[in-house]
Amino acid sequence: MKLASEKQHLASYAFAGFLLLFSAVLKAILCVEADVPVAASAKAIGSELVVGAACTVPALLLMGLRRLPARIAAGVLGAGWCWLAALSFGFLRRTGALPTWGSILHGIRHPEEAMPALEAAVAWTDLVPFALPLLVLFWPVVLRRAATLRALAGSAAIGMVGLGVAGLVRPGPITQPQLQVALVRPFVLPFGEAPSTTAFTIELPPADVLHAAWRHRPANAQRPNILVYMLEGVRASALSPYPPHLPTTPFLASLAKRSVVVDRCYCLIPCTAKSVISTHGGFPTELKVDYSEPGRMPAPGLPKLLGDIGYRSAFFFPGVDVHEAQELTSVELGFDRYFAAEHILAEWPECKAWLVRWTAKGAERASTLALNTAFGLEDRGLTGPLVSWMKQQATPSYVGVMAYSTHHPYHRPPDWKAQHFELTDSPKEEEAFRSYLDTVAYADDCLRELFAALEREGLLSETVVIITADHGQAFGEHGRIGHGTSIHDEQTHLPLIIHGPERLIGKPRRIGGLWQNLDVAQTIADVCGVPGARAYRGPGLGVSVLGPLVAKRRVYLSSWLHDGDLGVVRANGDSIDKTIWQHRFDRFTQFDLVRDPLERVDLGSDLAPAERRALADELLGFKWSIDEWYRDSDRREILAMRRDVLPEDGQSINAQWADTVRLVRVKAPESVVLNRHFRIELGFEVTGSVTSDPTLEIRLRQGTRVQRAPCVRDPNRFPVRDWKRGDKILLPLLIHAAPYLVRAGDLDIEVALRNIGNDHFVRAARLRLQPR
Repeated sequence: MKLASEKQHLASYAFAGFLLLFSAVLKAILCVEADVPVAASAKAIGSELVVGAACTVPALLLMGLRRLPARIAAGVLGAGWCWLAALSFGFLRRTGALPTWGSILHGIRHPEEAMPALEAAVAWTDLVPFALPLLVLFWPVVLRRAATLRALAGSAAIGMVGLGVAGLVRPGPITQPQLQVALVRPFVLPFGEAPSTTAFTIELPPADVLHAAWRHRPANAQRPNILVYMLEGVRASALSPYPPHLPTTPFLASLAKRSVVVDRCYCLIPCTAKSVISTHGGFPTELKVDYSEPGRMPAPGLPKLLGDIGYRSAFFFPGVDVHEAQELTSVELGFDRYFAAEHILAEWPECKAWLVRWTAKGAERASTLALNTAFGLEDRGLTGPLVSWMKQQATPSYVGVMAYSTHHPYHRPPDWKAQHFELTDSPKEEEAFRSYLDTVAYADDCLRELFAALEREGLLSETVVIITADHGQAFGEHGRIGHGTSIHDEQTHLPLIIHGPERLIGKPRRIGGLWQNLDVAQTIADVCGVPGARAYRGPGLGVSVLGPLVAKRRVYLSSWLHDGDLGVVRANGDSIDKTIWQHRFDRFTQFDLVRDPLERVDLGSDLAPAERRALADELLGFKWSIDEWYRDSDRREILAMRRDVLPEDGQSINAQWADTVRLVRVKAPESVVLNRHFRIELGFEVTGSVTSDPTLEIRLRQGTRVQRAPCVRDPNRFPVRDWKRGDKILLPLLIHAAPYLVRAGDLDIEVALRNIGNDHFVRAARLRLQPR
């Protein structure tokens, strides 16, 4: 082994020193932006130097060798380390929260959601910290022969200046606890999820009996039209009916006087897909980053329950069908029709006039629909199709709407005149907040037009309209931006306004107390005459807001992207308080929401150690209870896969693996539209004893192109090793016809059992993929 010269040793030390300083300089920028005191800043920067040694020491050893592969390895190691630090730096500046592998992988799995927001919001200066590691990548090779401190010092100086430029642009709101953790810590030493505990549990009824009361609904009960209109990312405080009563929504201010207004309603988790399920399903979602519920809904959604009593249902979304699994979610909830922008344009071509494209400069009118972005029609384009569809139905309608114009980056439509509102209390991100309020004012005008159209067509008098949101939005309050990164009120306090005939909802009034988005489903059940909808059944379950006020209640909260934040809002008569537990830092904060609605006075230091432990057990127990509820639903699904007799519908097939398992029946659609999900069923007969540990594999074939099938659920969730001789297994699979994997044309679905002898693939079905 050849060792480097003294000059090259000096270059190695300088190279490793730069790696150590890279994240330290990034942390210093964050500390300056957050006005962190000198002592705390020193501690925060010190964490970078300590953790950074984990990279610099190996890089130093590799640089000390003269062999080219060792130097290449040093460059890759150093560049990777710097990229992780830059990624954490950018995430902190944009959201105020530390990233996790879960949040990063979520963005990778759903680029169609992440890329439009990045393209519209990220400036070139934000990319400087990501570009600098390219220098690190090539330094060890460049310095192999000409290892001089002068060259290295020059490169390091350029790098530091670049980082300084990045630090001067658009500072983000960072809070001190996040800064005490090294930037690369979440990646090299993950925090992990909050551990579950059974010290405290809540009782959730089995999924199959959650909505059992619907079976006892009187046959002569009323069946009004129901419209649930969800505003994207609109927090309660942005609307005029809620404090501080900004003049943003004059129509809603007027409507509130003729409606039922719920003062305090919360979402379980500030995420669009999760809130759509809780609102239209009436059951809690898993407290995870991934959209794990579609394909495994533990209970029927409201559209399915209403369909059983004669309703027709539709879900309208003005964006393109790539956003947060909306199409799959709506189908799984039981909606009869799903209308995203492409489907609306197919049935109502005149809506092309409402096409918009969002760019870094703003929104502009578009002539064609771009299928690779989430943005499609402006919200005003929903009114005509929605009212037209309701008029066409011969039976009552249940309509879900997920409006979108208030989504980040808050570009007002091209024809909407900019509004300006006087603010008595401006957040740190004031410019973005003003743009946001402008889009909220636009959303209010869309609602005004929708109500006018419903009244003009004679539908309003027979329709209960529920106006709410999926989550709120933060603009630097409590050090966070966007949603999903905390459970403070700006992200979780939702509007809830119910308008309809007095015979169904009672007189206009404001309702105090404590409520959650799970209550929407029970309120609709109450309107439809379902018995027991007004009975409070405990935390984690909904209750009609039209019934008696629940004097004592607990509502649980969880962050989405920032794993580990759990909380509880507790109402006891006129007293309402919120406790937030940041699991990553074992930090409790507590607020009196009656006296301190902006959550600025932290009472968490008053909590005794025993009370802290009890609160932690309660929050972890709530998480465990939901996890167990979904696990129980999974167990029930597996039990249902074992059949006495396989259904006769579908196509007969005879594929045998090692005289042990035979595929005898396949049910699949004849055609599927690209980017949609489709369901197939595989019927197996077990003809022998399974002695090995086989795995089931599903793949898609188009000519010579073969891809592993992107199944929503694991095909091996009922392991083949647990199949018994004589079993008949009906395995349902939900597959995504992802346009990045397949193209229009014939598509073969192939099945194989591995590790069972002749593990060959057989063609189970052929279907036709239609273009979007």
